[in-house]
Amino acid sequence: HIKLVDEVPHPALLYEGNSVHDNRPWFAKVMIGKAHSGQIAALKKRLAEKGKTWDDPLLERAYKAKVNKTKKGLAAPSKPTYLTAAVDKTMSVLKELEADLAAHDADGGSSYVSGDSITAADLFQAVNLHRLLLLGNSWMWQDLPHVAAFADRMLSRPSIQKAVITYPGMIPSRPTADLITKDQGFIAGFIHGRRVDFLNSLVFVMRLIGMA
Repeated sequence: HIKLVDEVPHPALLYEGNSVHDNRPWFAKVMIGKAHSGQIAALKKRLAEKGKTWDDPLLERAYKAKVNKTKKGLAAPSKPTYLTAAVDKTMSVLKELEADLAAHDADGGSSYVSGDSITAADLFQAVNLHRLLLLGNSWMWQDLPHVAAFADRMLSRPSIQKAVITYPGMIPSRPTADLITKDQGFIAGFIHGRRVDFLNSLVFVMRLIGMA
C-alpha cells in the first residue's frame, strides 16, 4: 500500500480532472500551476547541491520521482486523457484499499490495512485520503464503506490531525474545516475556514494587480 499511495498522481488531481466533482479550493485552482513550477525549481536546486543530507541515494531517488510526478501534473491541463486517467488510477487504489480492509474486518469497521494493528501502510493511506478530502474528493469513497470508516477513524486521530491536517504548511479547505469542527470543536473549525477565505481574498487581489 505504501507503493500504491506513491503511485497516486496527486499533482494531477489538483487540476480539473472531473468537472462533475470539481470541489477544489478556488485559490488552489488559480495558483496551482505557479506552485508546481516553484516546487520543481526548488527540488532541482536541492538535487544540484552536494554534501547535503539529500545526497543519500534513496532520498535523491525520491526527489527525482517527485519532480517527475509534479511535471506530469503541471502538464496535465493540456492532456485531458491524463486527467481522466489520474482519477481512474486513484479510484483503483481506493478499491484495492476497500478490498484489503474488508478482508480483515472481523468486527464491523475497525480493521487496518494489514489486520487489527496500525502500520506505516495505514499512515500512508491516511495521508492519501486527507489529500483527496482537502480537494473535495471524498465522493471517491462514498460507495466504499470500509474506506469511509477507515478515513473517519484515521483522520480523527490526534496524531494525524497534528502532523498532517493542521500542519502550518498544509493548505486549508472547506472539507478539512468540517473535519476539524467535528473533532476539535467549532472555534478550531471556524479559524481553519477563515484561512480559506483569507487565501481566496489574497489571490483575488493578486489577480487584480497582475501578480497571479
